[in-house]
Amino acid sequence: MSDNHEQHIGLSPAEEENVLHYRSVSRIAVISLLLGLLSFTAIFSPVLWCVPIVGVMLAVVALRTIRKEQAVVVGRGAAQVGLALGLVFLTFAATRDFVRQRALYRLARPHTSKWVDELVREGHLHEAHQLHLPQRQRQTRGEDIEAYYEGDEDARRDMQAFFETPPLSKIVELGRRGTLRFVADEDIGVYHDSGEKIDVVVQRYAIDYEADGQPQTLSFLVSISRKYDTDHDDARWQIQDVTKVDSAGR
Repeated sequence: MSDNHEQHIGLSPAEEENVLHYRSVSRIAVISLLLGLLSFTAIFSPVLWCVPIVGVMLAVVALRTIRKEQAVVVGRGAAQVGLALGLVFLTFAATRDFVRQRALYRLARPHTSKWVDELVREGHLHEAHQLHLPQRQRQTRGEDIEAYYEGDEDARRDMQAFFETPPLSKIVELGRRGTLRFVADEDIGVYHDSGEKIDVVVQRYAIDYEADGQPQTLSFLVSISRKYDTDHDDARWQIQDVTKVDSAGR
């Protein structure tokens, strides 16, 4: 009777077969799938590109582990889906960001070139300083700008301080001497002001000139910001800063 009882409480051959063939689900594969589902966040900011990147890396690790231990681990499908989603959203986000940067560089260049070449080098410092001010502080078109600066001591001092700072002081001193050339697109940044998104584009220029019979080069960076005005459906550009590039460059 005891033998029959022991046989009754034991596992049946079918149950023993199921236990022997049980395979656990890879946790890494599940995590890669979750990160793949969250990879759409990469389209909002380059900072979030880490989500699909980590998801792709974990998916690769999971697939390798499953291939080596397929007798005891499952989850290949989850890892493959996570890998595919991560690659798709990462590629889309990177491509869109690259295209956007190229467009911003292209749009900013006429503004920076005109400001340096046609205003600062030509000595139109009042007009050049106006483009350094926020839109709300600029004089309306058609007003006598020279009279405004003559009558407003604070504005006049602010303009003088702006153009007395290197390398702008040297650019003003050179005037039309030498040759201005565009060198390269340097950087793009984004900041928020009162909830509005503002792009900042940095571009490098150089002026080649002669001093005491020796060729000289003045290299400098022009930073310009773009704020999109939804009310007027156009972009408002503002010169932020002009900084000198050291001799070692960047």
